[in-house]
Amino acid sequence: MQTTTKATANGSDKLKELFESVTQVLPAECQVTKVEPEGPQIVIYLKNIKAFYDDESLITRLASRVRKKVLLRVDSSMLKDVNVALQDIQTLVPQEAGVDSIRFDPEFNEVIIEAKKPGMVIGKGGCVLKSIILTTGWSPRVLRSPTSPSEVEKAIRGAVFNASKERKKFLLNLGRKIILEGGPGQAEWVKITGLGGFKEVGRSCLLLQTSRSNVLVDCGINADTSDNKNAYPYLTAMNLGLDQIDAVILSHAHLDHCGFIPYLYKYGYAGPVYCTPPTRDLMILLQQDCVNVMNSEGSGAPYGERDVKTE
Repeated sequence: MQTTTKATANGSDKLKELFESVTQVLPAECQVTKVEPEGPQIVIYLKNIKAFYDDESLITRLASRVRKKVLLRVDSSMLKDVNVALQDIQTLVPQEAGVDSIRFDPEFNEVIIEAKKPGMVIGKGGCVLKSIILTTGWSPRVLRSPTSPSEVEKAIRGAVFNASKERKKFLLNLGRKIILEGGPGQAEWVKITGLGGFKEVGRSCLLLQTSRSNVLVDCGINADTSDNKNAYPYLTAMNLGLDQIDAVILSHAHLDHCGFIPYLYKYGYAGPVYCTPPTRDLMILLQQDCVNVMNSEGSGAPYGERDVKTE
């Protein structure tokens, strides 16, 4: 109980220090209302974002001060009504951009714009994006529309959007763990354990450990063998439970690097997978195909489509 209380107090102190660091850089006119660690980045909520844009040096000074990736959002109380904001965005974005959909995500104070020509939504030097956030308060996130209809892409983006509340909660908890609970001088050593992919092609998996964390770099399968002993990484060599893994970092979406990740979620892992959005989309497509192929061949997949969705 004392350890938990001490850790909570330490986290609160760091959050207070973070807020003070931000307010020391930003002018009072910005009206900072909240500073949150959201995953590996810091999110700052302002009531007056125009005051921030009036001084181009602020973002550089802010990043140097907090030494983290910084996102700015307008405070929820200053956001325009969704219907009014929608009309403003439709006026600001050129028709030539080919906008297919505009969706508002109140959990992140974002408006997600899908367009065939995202460059025209962004504008020269980001001028259209800047106009959107100054006019409506909603932070624009631009996605390219698929050149041909894709049910997989539609399902992935829909799932990400519909799970906004869960993602926000997850990112806040993760951010506290990454930014608030850690301290200087705690990572006293680094240990690397090869669990697969060494002296072979396939089932790439590496365990990176420090005195603070346990991270898996890739977790793939060997698709060229039906022998389970040689098909999957040696996870038992970790001497850790899957719930003790803090994160998975995925280098790219080939099955020999990502094919075993859903297995982790099936048996207790509940942490993040760090990868780029294109890698995420291709990974899901390949994993679903892997499940179908392995089940049709009779060998049976080590995980199911539900585990892919959980991932």
